Amino acid sequence: MTTKKTKEDIEQLKEDWSSDLGWDIEDTDGFEEHKEELLAYRRQSEEERESQLKKRAEEAGLPLEAYFRHRMLETSAHDKREHAKSLLVHYFKLAIPGLNSDCRVEIESIVDCLIQAVISETKAAQLIEKHKEVK
Repeated sequence: MTTKKTKEDIEQLKEDWSSDLGWDIEDTDGFEEHKEELLAYRRQSEEERESQLKKRAEEAGLPLEAYFRHRMLETSAHDKREHAKSLLVHYFKLAIPGLNSDCRVEIESIVDCLIQAVISETKAAQLIEKHKEVK
């Protein structure tokens, strides 16, 4: 038998769930007496998120599926950029004793410059391809 949860317990559960949507909130152990309330909360939250995503996709001028793909690529690019910076700093620290924060900023700047160069080259190639198709 579970004890009745307080409003604060329920609100804390909702907050925890909102930051990690990896489970169905209404099936949380110990909150069986609040299943209907939690199910309604999950459904409302899902509708709000879907509405927000559709709005963002529309603002970006993309179909929803393309918007999801675009966001995944952006997130992946950001993660890889940060990982590259961390690796470079780590290995430079191993090779260069006394590496300071100024060097870290310069390393991060080098990574950002390399990424911007790749983006520019990609855009240039896409522009050429686009104009070849028009002819």
